[in-house]
Amino acid sequence: MKQTLKRTIIASAAVMLLVTPSIASAHEGKHSGHDEDVATTSESPSASPRPSAEARKVNKLETELRSKLQEQAKEREAAREQSSEQKKEDLRERLDANKKKLCENRINTITRVMTAMNNRRQNAFDRITKVSDAVQAFYTKKELSVANYDDLVAQVNAAKSVAQSATSAQTAVPPVNCDGEQPRADIADFKEKRSASIDAVKAYRDAVKALVKAVKTAAETTKVSEGTAS
Repeated sequence: MKQTLKRTIIASAAVMLLVTPSIASAHEGKHSGHDEDVATTSESPSASPRPSAEARKVNKLETELRSKLQEQAKEREAAREQSSEQKKEDLRERLDANKKKLCENRINTITRVMTAMNNRRQNAFDRITKVSDAVQAFYTKKELSVANYDDLVAQVNAAKSVAQSATSAQTAVPPVNCDGEQPRADIADFKEKRSASIDAVKAYRDAVKALVKAVKTAAETTKVSEGTAS
């Protein structure tokens, strides 16, 4: 009996020894395969996921919307610039209209002043010319002698020519035209020619004064000589 029980125990132990390594091996193999899968997964390169069709559609719509908004912004900017230019043009037209009205209100006064200036310049030139002619006639009639008389007369004639041209240029300036683009420029042109004629007439006057002084000195000298002789 004891012998039989002993054999049974030994047989059971042998079976356990045979079975246990197989279970352990299978268990280890199971875990080993899991580790390899994990290792394989972790070592594989991470590829970025491709966008889905819905995402691509959203991106396209977003791009189109941005482009549309940019075009709308450009159109608004162009409209603002056009409106600004129109306002400036309207302002210029109003200013031009105001200037024209102001010019028309003053045109009579401006014309009267310009005419008076032209007359004064021409009268001054004519008076100086009369004095010059009278002095030269007196010199010839009295048979006076001035050493540099010819030079003095030449200077008078040259100054007369310049003064005559400048005076004619001033009086030839047309009246201010309020319908013109720049009525103020017309006035500025007149002022410039008036200044030139003033300088020219003064130079003419100075040349005649020099001639008068020389002839007067010669006449006084001759009178003294005649008085002494008598």
